[in-house]
Amino acid sequence: LFSGSEVIIRNYLRYIKNNNESKNEIIFMYRNNSAYNDGLHSLDGDFKLYPIKLFSLDSILYSLNLRFTSNLLFPLKLINSLLLRFYIFDLLNYVIIKSHLKKHNPDTLFVNNGGYPGASSARLTALIGKSLGIKRITFFVNNIASKKYIRPFEKKYDYMVEESVTFFITASKYAGKMLSQNRKIPADKCIQIPNTTEVIKLKTS
Repeated sequence: LFSGSEVIIRNYLRYIKNNNESKNEIIFMYRNNSAYNDGLHSLDGDFKLYPIKLFSLDSILYSLNLRFTSNLLFPLKLINSLLLRFYIFDLLNYVIIKSHLKKHNPDTLFVNNGGYPGASSARLTALIGKSLGIKRITFFVNNIASKKYIRPFEKKYDYMVEESVTFFITASKYAGKMLSQNRKIPADKCIQIPNTTEVIKLKTS
């Protein structure tokens, strides 16, 4: 789904288009699906859109949810839940993402995630970036971090992600506070960059 957190990336790329004086090569890598492609159709600029195929049932389930009742989809949802819970998708996608990142060999890696833990591929990408020796890895968290740990070894997984990431960026101070409180990300690694301009109170006569 191309939604709020993806709009941030679109705006970011548009900013780069107008301010990329150093002419660094910018590549936007994303999981290939129709919703993303539709949302990105208006983008243009000095960067490359790079869709990749990943193992995931998210897009299929989203489409089916619009047409069928939850009860009918229960078997497929159960399969999806088990594949996610026991890192099967992660193991398969690790090979795919690493091969693409290795091909491009970026100096800086910018990971955009809707929330935290959010998309499993986002955290996985941070780990892969670290394994490839990428020095600067920035991880955007665009929602309030969940306090629940659903998968086995997830606290250890969070620790590995935190060790891989240079800075975590949130749009609000509260989101950064919850990321630190709920997922034990060090507060000094959480930086707030507002998504809006500063609100100025006007005096009325």
